Amino acid sequence: MYFTRETDYAVRIVRHLASVGCRTEAKKISEATGVTLRFALKILSKLVSGGVVRSYKGTQGGYELQKPASAITLREIVEIIEGPVYLSKCLHEEGECSCGDKQGCKVRGVFAEIADTVNQKMEGYTVDQFL
Repeated sequence: MYFTRETDYAVRIVRHLASVGCRTEAKKISEATGVTLRFALKILSKLVSGGVVRSYKGTQGGYELQKPASAITLREIVEIIEGPVYLSKCLHEEGECSCGDKQGCKVRGVFAEIADTVNQKMEGYTVDQFL
């Protein structure tokens, strides 16, 4: 399991928006985070759709956090970009369990427990802790 570069950049972008604390143009976000403008715009669009970032159009346009940094968890950012975190396909509702016994599989239970621990840990970190 690993997070993509897009998730890493999303965390950087949200962290940057939290640190400036005001509406910021995409170009400035791109420059400050080292993310290309095109990729930053794609990530910002997902963060807007996910309810973490608010966008403004026009001459006074830009982006800002939609809620306080203390209310945005690492898990929320990861799930906006990556989707839910699973350690195995069999943990996903539509996933196939390779052993054929999804309900009675002991390995599946261990993977589920580990995934729960990872998700709880990510839930415990908020953006304000990264400032």
